[in-house]
This record gives sequence, C-alpha cells and structure tokens, in this order.
Amino acid sequence: MIRLFSFLFLMMLSVAASAQVTGSSATTTSAPSLSASTAAETRARDEAFAAWKVRYATNRAWIADEIKAVRQELNKLRQAQPEPGQRLTDLLNGTIKRWNQEKTDYGDAEQFADCQEFFATLRTSIQNERTKK
Repeated sequence: MIRLFSFLFLMMLSVAASAQVTGSSATTTSAPSLSASTAAETRARDEAFAAWKVRYATNRAWIADEIKAVRQELNKLRQAQPEPGQRLTDLLNGTIKRWNQEKTDYGDAEQFADCQEFFATLRTSIQNERTKK
C-alpha cells in the first residue's frame, strides 16, 4: 500500500514537472521577441543619439565660427564707431552668456534656428551701423 501511494505520489510529481516545463517553454518562445523588441528599441535610441551628437557638434562648430567672424566685424566697427560697436558687442556677449546658462541644445533644430536668426539680425545691425557714418 505504501508502495502504491509512493508510486502515485511520484507520478503526480512527474506530471506536475512536465506541466511546468511546458509552461516555461511557452514563456521561452515569447521571450526572444521581447528581447528582439528591446534590442531594436535600444538600437534605434542609440542611432538617434549618435545622429543628435553629430548634429550638435556640427551646429556648435558653426556657432563658434559665427562668433569669431562677428567679433572681427564688431572690432572693426568699434574702431570706427565706438558707441554702437560696444553696444552690439555687449549684446553678443549677453546672448552667448544666456545660451550657456540655459544650456542651449544646438542639436535641436528650433533652438539652432533661433541662434541663426540672432546672427543674421546682428550682422544686419552691424551693416546698418557701418552705413550710417
């Protein structure tokens, strides 16, 4: 009798174990798709970040070149007309300081467009001051 109960008990354990194996194999088949999905999302995020870094570096280099060029123009203007030249120099310095404090994202198209617009306006102001004499 004890042998019969032991045998039945072992049979129940083996049935339960096979049910768990079947259940975990069902989970295993869905796991790779979840893993692939996560890998795809990670890859897309990494690619987007890499593209942003390139855009940021390119735009930041353009900003640096513009600052140098505008400073040269302002130095020439200050030699000819000290007051307007100094006023526009102060405007440039204040804007650069604000961009640094706000941590302007030069990789963002809208923020970079604002910077481009500022330089276009500043260059127009410099030209206007030169022609006034």
